[in-house]
Amino acid sequence: MEQELGKGWKEGVHPDDLAKISQTHGDAVDAREPLVMQYRLKSSDGEYRWITDQGVPRYGPHGNFRGYVGACVDITDLLEQQRALHEFEERVALAAEVAHLGVWELNTKTNEVWVSDKVRELYQFQPGTSITYEEFQDRIHGEDRALRDTAVQRAIKTQGGYEIEYRILLPDGTVRWIGGRARCVGDEEGTLTRLLGVSMDITERKEAQELFKLATEASLSGTLLVNDQGRIVLVNAHIEELFGYEREELIGKPVEVLVPERFAAEHVARRAEFLAAPKA
Repeated sequence: MEQELGKGWKEGVHPDDLAKISQTHGDAVDAREPLVMQYRLKSSDGEYRWITDQGVPRYGPHGNFRGYVGACVDITDLLEQQRALHEFEERVALAAEVAHLGVWELNTKTNEVWVSDKVRELYQFQPGTSITYEEFQDRIHGEDRALRDTAVQRAIKTQGGYEIEYRILLPDGTVRWIGGRARCVGDEEGTLTRLLGVSMDITERKEAQELFKLATEASLSGTLLVNDQGRIVLVNAHIEELFGYEREELIGKPVEVLVPERFAAEHVARRAEFLAAPKA
């Protein structure tokens, strides 16, 4: 206690912070105003800790100024958490930028929407303006609006997420394809009150897929496309002719439906081997 009396408390202040807090303290005393300071203070083990120091003028019964009464709080851990959070947010922002992802957040209680600059660019929202959920939905193509709204509402109701593809109609009449993902996230108490999502322009991929479908359909050979689960996702007219199925009967079915029974069981294992180490 003896070390702290008088101006002794200043002896523990970090040299780089001393001039600033002396000025702040002196100005507050002269003006008899409250003061707030942040500085590094050395503890008895020699470690500097960040302190927030707040004080208010103290007066006697006759209104005479007697000094200050206040409190000092160690905020070192809080500042470290904030620094770590800031670094994490910067990494996320950089990853989203590299991947050309737009990030948005819907407050499920207030219906307020926050969007990143990339989302504003994708949906052609004016910079600096607030955006409501309804305005967001107005950018969705009329034929896909119900699809996205249903996905959003279901995610909120089930406290889950979604992954969909939909079109947006921009003010200049341009139509773009968007790949969207979102999931519910919680606040500090764990209550799920926000829907966090990402949007990505997939127009070029959709156009390439459409060209692929057109080329496949025009092919003189029977052609089919199978996903990594072994299920048929695309067939052309010649496959229908060769096997006698309508394409609606094949889409979503295991490719083994087209393999003779005596080979079908073995084919499953061969397909798994192929996916593990693809080769012709």
